[in-house]
Amino acid sequence: MPSAFSATRWVLFGSFGFRVLAYFGQVLILRLVAKEVFGAYGSLVDIHLMMLTLMTMSFDALLVREKNRRKRYNVALSISLAWIAAFLGFLTALALIFPSPGTGSWAASLVEEGATWHAVLFMIPIFAVMATKLSVRALLMADLDFKTISLGEFGNGLLTWIGGAAVVLFFPNAWALMAAYLLGELYECLWMYRGHRFRPMAVLAPRRVGILRRLFNRHRKFCLANTADLTVNNFGSLLPGPLILVWISATATADFRVSRLLIQLPILLLVGSIWRVAYPTFSGVSEEVLHSRCLRIIGTTAAFLAPGVVWLAVFAESTAWILGGDPYLTAAPLVQWMAVYMILTAVFSPISSLDMIRDRPEIGLYWNIVHTVARVAVIWFFARHGVVVVIAVMSVTSAFLWIWWAALLGWLLRAGWKAYWWSVLKFVPGWIILAVAFQACWWITPGRIWPMVASIVPGLVYLAVVYKYFPIESDMIRRLLKRG
Repeated sequence: MPSAFSATRWVLFGSFGFRVLAYFGQVLILRLVAKEVFGAYGSLVDIHLMMLTLMTMSFDALLVREKNRRKRYNVALSISLAWIAAFLGFLTALALIFPSPGTGSWAASLVEEGATWHAVLFMIPIFAVMATKLSVRALLMADLDFKTISLGEFGNGLLTWIGGAAVVLFFPNAWALMAAYLLGELYECLWMYRGHRFRPMAVLAPRRVGILRRLFNRHRKFCLANTADLTVNNFGSLLPGPLILVWISATATADFRVSRLLIQLPILLLVGSIWRVAYPTFSGVSEEVLHSRCLRIIGTTAAFLAPGVVWLAVFAESTAWILGGDPYLTAAPLVQWMAVYMILTAVFSPISSLDMIRDRPEIGLYWNIVHTVARVAVIWFFARHGVVVVIAVMSVTSAFLWIWWAALLGWLLRAGWKAYWWSVLKFVPGWIILAVAFQACWWITPGRIWPMVASIVPGLVYLAVVYKYFPIESDMIRRLLKRG
């Protein structure tokens, strides 16, 4: 079985590679097809991503958590995926057939006017392939086989985005794009199924249906609460952009999207990779091991990820200028305000699966509901004051809520409050000193680029101090960077 450090390296490779391919692929596609075609394609992809959390009904999370009974949970997961995929395919077919109150079918009214809306038909086989893929990905995740997962995701991104950009050179329509999307999903499915038996008819066996019913009744609260939690979390993450567009302006939305790209993308890429590996390594272990792993993880993220948020905040103007030039310098204040809560996200997100480990997913659901409602209320109430005020208030509000969430995680961990908070707070003086040193680089060196170059010096000094005086956290990084 691969180690957690090997798994983390593969998750980082897969996540980074997929995002790079998706970014460049979307830029190419955007330039090669008509606006309405790209809008239709984007709408269909969003639907796919939204359905992803609903298809498993959280049996994948149960499979990973219940280490000694994974065979039975794999049966339940397979049946759930098959049934929900068939139901979603049926709804897709109805959307293609039944007329909407406007012109044409519901599918035609869903996508941009003038697009090849019949491409919605591709969603039916995509749901089927996706369900088959997810049935085995949970097993791979439970075994920490993120090498197979990451290579499959990378190949999927290559076929979906780069392949999609290549195919629209000859067929610039939504059919071609959805075909490439299906091909990418099919490749990932076949790659993950190497060495696994494929028995599609087994999901119809009456005995297996009984297993699903018994396990769902046993874990009904977990399944419903965790599925709702993931859905609300996705909704809350995507909502601020459209609301800023509607209630403030398109220019404000552009600044917000750039600021999110500058600070959220790199941080969430790292903490998301740690979370994916942390959940299976937390499952089925003793209390002592769970305490040790969680404290080491938040200590390591406080030591090495939080300073990255500090650097992004201090050099927000330079990074915004590099990304978009002078027109996007107005995004720099948004980056600095978002750093107020992103530093807490960087530290505590990797252990957020504790609510699932403790069989209390409703805690995460309630928190996400409050967080989403608070964001909507802030944007609505302060919209007339401009995007900087909106993001400032939203970030301070999110920071208070993240402190609350961190306290809830400490309560779920039950490792002792002193050990829990000290794992993080001991690095706060280092963050403050780094912030002052990075700011001094602005005063000492001219221009926008040279201060960033000069910041290497205090950064190296900080790393040297951490490596010398904090051996536990440093050992985590050494083992992560070690080959093999």
